[in-house]
Amino acid sequence: MKKLMKNTVLAVLSGMMALSAIGCSKKENKIVHIGSSAGESGNFLGIAATAIKFGFIDEEFAKLGWKAEYTGFATGVAVNEGIIAGDVDISTLGDVPCAVGISNDIGLTWIGVGLRSYNSTFVVKKGSPITSVKDLNGKKVGFGIGTTTQYLFESVVKEFGLDRDSIEILNMVHSTAITALLTGNVDVILLGENQARSLEVEGQATIILNTREYQQWAPMDTIVARTAFAKAHPEVVVAFEKALIRARDEFVKNPTEELYVNLSARQLEEHPELGESIYNNDNGKFENLIAFVPEVNIRCEQGLFDFLESVGRITNHKDVSTALDNSYYEKAAKELGK
Repeated sequence: MKKLMKNTVLAVLSGMMALSAIGCSKKENKIVHIGSSAGESGNFLGIAATAIKFGFIDEEFAKLGWKAEYTGFATGVAVNEGIIAGDVDISTLGDVPCAVGISNDIGLTWIGVGLRSYNSTFVVKKGSPITSVKDLNGKKVGFGIGTTTQYLFESVVKEFGLDRDSIEILNMVHSTAITALLTGNVDVILLGENQARSLEVEGQATIILNTREYQQWAPMDTIVARTAFAKAHPEVVVAFEKALIRARDEFVKNPTEELYVNLSARQLEEHPELGESIYNNDNGKFENLIAFVPEVNIRCEQGLFDFLESVGRITNHKDVSTALDNSYYEKAAKELGK
């Protein structure tokens, strides 16, 4: 009987040890689900892409016993759905879906900016008689309705006193817009600077307006966290911000063509030589890559938010700064001695 009891006790203890080992194993492999709206291929835009390339996110998470799992989404809408479902913890996100998420109270906290100025352009076919946005009256213009490009278009119409009713608007995605422009089915299209400059260097198109001269209309790549996750695991969000800070420092040291391509979500793959002229706008300081959200970007996001509200894309008015939390970045910078 004593032998039986001894064996039973040993069995129970062995079972408890096994369960404890499983628990430790789970603790060592806690997953942070990181998303990107830069495409299903898993491409990331801006400084987050650099942090991933150098392995800084993995390093910072490993210190806490967490592991990153990266997922690319076709659209920002899909990222927002992932946040709602609890399948996305931290993500890069376009400024429009970020604004929509804030408006709809999906449980999103704006924690940073991956690329503070992702410039957009007005583009015409090479040799076009249109030389300025002042020539848009009576023309066909292609862009995505309900996007940052529409915000840019409407802002230009207002700024330059154009006759909006005379302009024919065609709703189209970038790839369709490029084809329509080159085949002569549309007079002007709106594109991100990466794509526009590539067309220009290939001798196919000419840029007639670039938001680098109109920063108040320039889109940005935001970084967001699922609010419940950030509140439950603030140290993980701080670790993510540390990785972004380290990535910018590394980029500033040696901004190679390969890193510029990576920064652009691979959009500059065919023309890596354009990277420096597109992203180095401040003599190598690369303030554009600081993940902290400054007041100017808050104003830009609010302006976009108000526009989306005016066209019915957003129905719940919000002050976007109420969803912003720079404290994770500030703590990360302090811990890194910045």
